[in-house]
Amino acid sequence: YTYGYGPVYFVAMAWFVLLGIYFVIMLLKKSRVPGSKRMQKLPAVIMGGAVVFWTLYCFGIFREADLIVVDCLIVALLLESAIQSGLFPSNTNYDRLFETSTIAAQIVNKEYQPCFSSSSAMSLTTEEIKHIQETPVKKAGMILQAKAVRAGYVVWQDDVSELDKMMTCLQDVQNQLDRENELLKAELKLKEQQARLEEKGRLFDRITEEIIPQLKRMESLLEQGSDPDQVNAAMAKMCVIGAYVKRRCNLLLLGEERQNISARELEYCIRESLDNVRLASVATLLDARCEGELKVEHIVAAYDFYEEVVEKLIDSITAMMVHLSSKQGTLAMKLQIGFTTDMAENMLNDLSVRLGNVICAVQDEDIIIDYAISEGGEYSEKL
Repeated sequence: YTYGYGPVYFVAMAWFVLLGIYFVIMLLKKSRVPGSKRMQKLPAVIMGGAVVFWTLYCFGIFREADLIVVDCLIVALLLESAIQSGLFPSNTNYDRLFETSTIAAQIVNKEYQPCFSSSSAMSLTTEEIKHIQETPVKKAGMILQAKAVRAGYVVWQDDVSELDKMMTCLQDVQNQLDRENELLKAELKLKEQQARLEEKGRLFDRITEEIIPQLKRMESLLEQGSDPDQVNAAMAKMCVIGAYVKRRCNLLLLGEERQNISARELEYCIRESLDNVRLASVATLLDARCEGELKVEHIVAAYDFYEEVVEKLIDSITAMMVHLSSKQGTLAMKLQIGFTTDMAENMLNDLSVRLGNVICAVQDEDIIIDYAISEGGEYSEKL
């Protein structure tokens, strides 16, 4: 398909060319800018070349050229030629523009005397400008900085007052959080102390409850007469009871931490007790072979039974031998006790056993007691 240009096209192009010529004529006529008359003819020359191009284009020459691109180039050349020739004022009133700008800055010469300064620029001394050259300075909510330029220096300031307000606000919030954190720590510490006191109180109450019979017995022993023999006997008994109280409390504390403990703990308890029984002129011997671990309640039950036997018979004991063994969760304790006087078999009838099995036998002036407890923890109320 081929197309051609009719009368309306030529009328439109003629109108387009006339407008371009009118633009150049009025530009030269109305301009009051002094300058080179030779240079002011440059837009007319460019416009003349454009008229030639448009005319040839209308007559079919240069049809391969892109009219829109060429027109844009012509307009750009016209504007630039008007600027270069001085017909369009350019690059003027920079000092006033710099003064009225919102940029807080000033330009100083090599002697640090201000040449140009914006209305919002801070007044600075020579020494301050020299110092700013080396490192930025903060002053009155502004950060002052300086850089060298041709024939002088440019000094500008950045407003950080809003940032300072935000930092102050953040610091206040941080201080408040720190105070609240300290209060929380103090509250937590107080609760921990209260919990420790409550735990200590609970342990103290439990210890007191379990050893209160021994404490009362020691109190009654302190009320013995002034006879030296009685006092010595009372002191020996108090040492035995005191050793029991000490070891019993230790077992109680160990039981708070874990359910099973070393079987040697019972050996240590009975060994210390026998060391104090010797103060009552009693010959003692301990044969212990303890291995592995036992339940705390089993060790406590065996030790309570041993202590009850010793406290009931200590006034009549001449010798005492203890055989103690444990293996694979089973505890066996054998007590062989010698006496100075005839004793009745009913002396042990009121002994109670909380856990385990007990067998008692009387041979002449000795009594043999076998105590055993296993993982099942068998019960027996009376001997």
